[in-house]
Amino acid sequence: MKRLAAVVALLVAASAVAAPAPGVSVDGPVDLERLLQLTRLRESMSARLFYTYTFRQTTTEEEFAADGSLTDKQVRIYQVVPTPQGVERLLIGKDGREPTATEERKQEKRNEALQRRFEKMQKRAEAEAERRRQQAAPAQGSAPKQASAAPASRPVPQPVPAPAPPPAVAAATSSSEEIVAPDPGAAAAPVSRQPLPPPVAALPACDFEDPLASVRPPLAGSVVRSAAPGLSSNADARRKRDRASQYSLFELLNLTDHEYVGACTWEGRPMHVVSFRPPEGFDALNPVERVMTAMTGAILIDGSDLEVARAEGATIAPITWGAGMVKLKSARVTLEYARIHEELWLPRRDVFEFETRVLFNHDKLRMTHAFDDFTKAETIIETEFGGPVEP
Repeated sequence: MKRLAAVVALLVAASAVAAPAPGVSVDGPVDLERLLQLTRLRESMSARLFYTYTFRQTTTEEEFAADGSLTDKQVRIYQVVPTPQGVERLLIGKDGREPTATEERKQEKRNEALQRRFEKMQKRAEAEAERRRQQAAPAQGSAPKQASAAPASRPVPQPVPAPAPPPAVAAATSSSEEIVAPDPGAAAAPVSRQPLPPPVAALPACDFEDPLASVRPPLAGSVVRSAAPGLSSNADARRKRDRASQYSLFELLNLTDHEYVGACTWEGRPMHVVSFRPPEGFDALNPVERVMTAMTGAILIDGSDLEVARAEGATIAPITWGAGMVKLKSARVTLEYARIHEELWLPRRDVFEFETRVLFNHDKLRMTHAFDDFTKAETIIETEFGGPVEP
């Protein structure tokens, strides 16, 4: 029943995102907060559906000397299969050859260790949820009853604002300037005389050498800034999170401040361009948060599907741990996504580059993951009444 409820929740969320929403079109004023809200929802849905596919993952690890010359390179190919305990990676190739029996056994041990860690995390999450329920139960029981008050659990519906009429085309402005909405009380020209926004074909092509410059500036009436929403989890959970989390879109969309820069086209699709930077006053409690809140970069959001198509960022200052014994001198992250089987957006490539120092050892690493050959996994659903049900 829990899985069924989760599927129903995803379907409801998908219908909400698919509905037309003002403030997210590349052909009109953009409300950045609304755009990020829908993009976070889309990312959450895609992350849950990611492991309903089998796929091939090619991992390339490269080590470099201080002068930038390549010193070592390893290439491993995995067949990734979803399981109820997460995923299972089967090693099918290493450095251009088939893996040996010893290498396959090592990978099986890694899968078993990953499964044990997943089960431990799951039990910890269930225990934390039970603890919160027990803490909330006495408080709910001692709350005074109000006869005339409406139930607190029923939210009051808010009216949906009507879409604004087509705005005038904004003049070219710097991305650092605030776009001020027109005064609603001022006299306006008839709607028929207002120039329409330029069509998608007029958008410039995205340039990753300078992604913040090769854009059409935001149109008049856009809300171009958004602060990081922060994290609601408790401090203890956040301190332990570095062992269970990866550097992903979750951090880029939730731990940084954002600014809407404009729009461009990439691979024939219109894209919103959003820059991100470290938030002011954020208290990072684990290495993942420390790295992500020390990065600046740009995110491309598909103008039609509101999915992240590409994100790239780099640290702006070194980060140290352990009284300076461990130092992350620099880090650069590139994430690329593609629309698979016209269903959802899944990872296509990610690149992580790190330059670190541990005591007197300096390392410069680049790890590249390429994903392809996505195939919908065949699963069997067991009902609470017993017995499998073929999909």
